[in-house]
Amino acid sequence: MLDHLFNKEVHYRSHGRDLSFSLSMGLFSSNAIDAGSRLLIDTLIDSVDLSKMQTALDAGCGVGTLAVTLKALYPDLDMIASDRDALALAVTDHNAQINGLSIKTVPGLDTLIYDQEEGRFTGKEHYFDLIMTNIPAKAGEPVLYRFLQNGLSQLTETGVFAFVIVDTLADHAQEMCEELTQEIITRQDGKRHSVFIIKKEATRSYTIDSVFPGVYVRAHERFSLKKLSYSIDTVYNIPGFDTIPYDAALGVKMACTQSPESLTLWNPGQGHYAMGILLQDRKKRIKHIQLMGRDLLALKISEHSIKKSFPHVSVTIHFLHSISECLSNRHMPLKKKSNLLLITPDPIPLVSFVALVGSSQIVIEKEIRSDIIIASKSSAMASFSKGLTGFTLRDSKKKHGFRAILFKNLY
Repeated sequence: MLDHLFNKEVHYRSHGRDLSFSLSMGLFSSNAIDAGSRLLIDTLIDSVDLSKMQTALDAGCGVGTLAVTLKALYPDLDMIASDRDALALAVTDHNAQINGLSIKTVPGLDTLIYDQEEGRFTGKEHYFDLIMTNIPAKAGEPVLYRFLQNGLSQLTETGVFAFVIVDTLADHAQEMCEELTQEIITRQDGKRHSVFIIKKEATRSYTIDSVFPGVYVRAHERFSLKKLSYSIDTVYNIPGFDTIPYDAALGVKMACTQSPESLTLWNPGQGHYAMGILLQDRKKRIKHIQLMGRDLLALKISEHSIKKSFPHVSVTIHFLHSISECLSNRHMPLKKKSNLLLITPDPIPLVSFVALVGSSQIVIEKEIRSDIIIASKSSAMASFSKGLTGFTLRDSKKKHGFRAILFKNLY
């Protein structure tokens, strides 16, 4: 259930259709349908004959505003919504259902879809009649260029790529559009956003860039943890790109006192948890690590670092929208394969730590046979200071307003 993650339900009327959207503080557009998405929808409908289109992709779907609205207005569209955030996919599914619509949701990065079985990003040429996206304001120029290049590469011969971007990046976007194609259908400027609709040139070939981490790398940084040092590729928009977060440092310090043979990390971040623990595993006891979380970019960059520095360690990824899903459904391989679970909760404003993790306490008590370390801000950990049934609180460490607690399994 997602109800505890919603903070608001809003109604949105677009071109004669009334729609409802549940919003979450953990996602973009948490208080209202954002002006950029409204502008993109209106500009698309005014500029392009969408009734002739068959396949569409909402890349970076968020709460599903674009996908749900266009599917409602054009029911024959075969709509796919992608996002790097599993919570976004879950909320988009929910919003499609409450509006009586069917939309396929898949993990992805920019306009590429992530194949979970093969563990790689893929793109199909000449596949979509429409690709639309609300490009994040924090996207750097290399990522923006890849958005445009891959978007054009995946269009059918008559397809269009439509995107909205904040006005501070609009001129850069214009330059990139002109570099990639002469087929600029329209540019519509709003108060704080600009919409571009482009097509690929018929005489020009486009290549899909599916390299990871590729343009997502911010830097190759060197870090020190006690007497250990390591270098990793860090990416934008994930904490810990230039310093080791305090919760990670505490969690690693505590995990290394346990000498785990197998390990599961919820919300692995830039990869500091995995690197710190594996560097101190001098006897190479750990042969396998499970990475779980809602951020596909964090999962993949952590996997990248592990494979690059510790090729003897196998890695599996579980892309899930919340720790509750991890602990309460069929995605529970950690019950048998891991003897240490390290949890760093996803911070969602107005959603308590107890709602994120505490709602799963009964499942933890009945199902988990591993020891558990939870690392977070001290203020969020008070409800766990008395421990969990079936576990004993064995250790607690604090530093700079953060705390890590170790729960030893009694079974």
